[in-house]
Amino acid sequence: TIESSTISGNAASDQGGGIRVESSDSTLVIRDSTITDNDSTADSGADGIHNSSTGLITLQNTIVADNDTNSAGVDCSGAITSNGFNLDSDGTCSLGAGGDIPNGAADLGPLAVLLVSCAVASMPAARRDSASRRRARTSSV
Repeated sequence: TIESSTISGNAASDQGGGIRVESSDSTLVIRDSTITDNDSTADSGADGIHNSSTGLITLQNTIVADNDTNSAGVDCSGAITSNGFNLDSDGTCSLGAGGDIPNGAADLGPLAVLLVSCAVASMPAARRDSASRRRARTSSV
């Protein structure tokens, strides 16, 4: 199981720049995750998720988007099952369950910006206020 994770910026010389499943007895559940900006130099298969077997890959509440860094790339290839509320940017992930968005625009921002926003949002209010007061005093000098 992959849960609450980001798989991004990976490259492979074969299919599955982000994730590749090869074993027919494999079961992989991807939940509450984002798979983006992965690349494979293979002429076939996917840049994001590639299932080259009869194994089971299930997506739930997951974004698979913008894994096409070359003109031939796709987000998914092979058998993918949806448990709903997924988005893929090119319609290759076989999404059809409730809440799914095939061919959707993910509009993902840079990961670093998201991390900074999360760090500030999780900062205690007193500490955020103190930092704001210091900046205000410094800028008025």
